[in-house]
Amino acid sequence: MSSANAQENVLYSGADLHRAAEMSRVTHGVRERAAGMRNAAEILSDVVLQRMRRPGKPRLELVVATGSDPVSGDTLTAAYAGPGDNLSWCLSTAFSDYTETKRVTAEHPDHLYELLATARSAVDVLFAEGLPPGSYEETRSSFLRLPAWIKQMVRVLDDWPLQIDALRRETRQEVGRYLRKYEFGCSLVRTDEDFAFFYDSLYRPYIAQRFGAAAHVVERNAFLRECRRGALLRVSGQGGILGAALLRPVGRTMAVVWSAPDPQRKPAELRGVTDTLDYFSLLYAHLRRCRWLDLGPSRPDLHDGILRYKGKWGAEIAGGRVPQPTISLACAGQRNAQRNFLRRHAFLTRCSGGFRASLFVDGDTDPAEFRAKLSRMRHPGVHGYRVVALSSPTAALREVVTNADGRASLVDASECADVMTVASRATSIPTD
Repeated sequence: MSSANAQENVLYSGADLHRAAEMSRVTHGVRERAAGMRNAAEILSDVVLQRMRRPGKPRLELVVATGSDPVSGDTLTAAYAGPGDNLSWCLSTAFSDYTETKRVTAEHPDHLYELLATARSAVDVLFAEGLPPGSYEETRSSFLRLPAWIKQMVRVLDDWPLQIDALRRETRQEVGRYLRKYEFGCSLVRTDEDFAFFYDSLYRPYIAQRFGAAAHVVERNAFLRECRRGALLRVSGQGGILGAALLRPVGRTMAVVWSAPDPQRKPAELRGVTDTLDYFSLLYAHLRRCRWLDLGPSRPDLHDGILRYKGKWGAEIAGGRVPQPTISLACAGQRNAQRNFLRRHAFLTRCSGGFRASLFVDGDTDPAEFRAKLSRMRHPGVHGYRVVALSSPTAALREVVTNADGRASLVDASECADVMTVASRATSIPTD
């Protein structure tokens, strides 16, 4: 970024949040407005080319893994069938540590059907994606159909003080406290050297550290090419760069493509960096007169830590412009380890009217605790909450769900041989 351009793009980093837009300066001319439209066209072209380059018949594998239920210590088995795109995430939802016991490549469709039928009767949890039509019916099981990814979008208001007031009180106080205490600096840069530093020193080592075996690291050249479509927002302090985020305009949306703190820093040194990066991203989106801030993709589970964190900014759950692969989940919910697995998640499914969350609970769960849990799980964009009782629900639990609001419903799965038969049942979602 040239010195003239740097002087034109200054984000106020003081603790007076309501005056941040007034005290900041960001260029917003014809060139900046055109960038969003140009990026939208280029990204659409990239998606089309990627689909054209995909092989006509992807390699399909069956992978079986064994681990321990973290609650009871019982043995838990899971299987994945598909091309492997979301293999690591699927297995990581079942257990934090596991051993792969079997990997078989399907030689032809009939072989795949045989593998699936065998796996379903032998494992506790089955994930499948990208399979030919008819494959799922061969297992004689019901499935929850999950989008591989969902988007989380924050509505950007024209009035910045109103934007600040719309945040949760604890979020406003937290950000203000971080800016006062740590005196973070904020800069916007666009040079190839800065992009390379972001990839080599922040993004790649952070992703590997954070996600381990489930990490998906973007190839370096593709990463740098994407960086040139946007600007790198950096938070600095303690004599160096503490974290950075790539912000890319797409139409009237500002997208946070990648973000990463410095993985070499101690946790105490990074306190407040992630929140501050997102706050400055929201401020930049407002100054660039965007309508939405896209906080990026999340996994379809309301218990997912990343999804919950983004919810603090008032992010709405949405499907996104690019259609996502569907991950199909089967779990009978009969064994103790299976029930513990289901209780650890609140998976999102697409259905008529939007997204619905499936929550699995014991019928005698504490009603006050569940009322508070259901309240915490409210997210804009989720229009229905199906509460699946794994044992006969008490009158108190029925009352909690009934009084929650019209978007919550309770189903009794205590007599079902496969709880997915009621969890996956299609229903229309009432609108607010």
